[in-house]
Amino acid sequence: MPRILVVEDDAAAQLFFAHVLLYAGNEVDTIGTMSGGADLLRSRRYDLVLSDVKLPDGNGLEIADLAGEKGTKALMITGHAFTLPTGTHEATSPVTRAAENLDGQTPVAGSSPAMTEDRARISAA
Repeated sequence: MPRILVVEDDAAAQLFFAHVLLYAGNEVDTIGTMSGGADLLRSRRYDLVLSDVKLPDGNGLEIADLAGEKGTKALMITGHAFTLPTGTHEATSPVTRAAENLDGQTPVAGSSPAMTEDRARISAA
């Protein structure tokens, strides 16, 4: 059974990730600080570390570095990466830009009217 470490300071998000991962049949440990996550990562073997980037006592990317040193995969999460000035969260446009064809014009993922409108709105900003 895979063992996953969740390093997340938001209690609701931590509970959500733990619930989903446990339901999928994983063993899950949770902690809310970078130092606590580092301690667990040093003392136990994990198959995956899921860590928030912004933690109260440091940068979660340090957790990813430590995981890499131990040969453990790390997946970083954040609620801040796609925050627009309006305060809404946006993931479609950056993902679509990253998935564009080599010609830079035709999106591979998402050409719905809503995504087209999002791309136009972001490009105009």
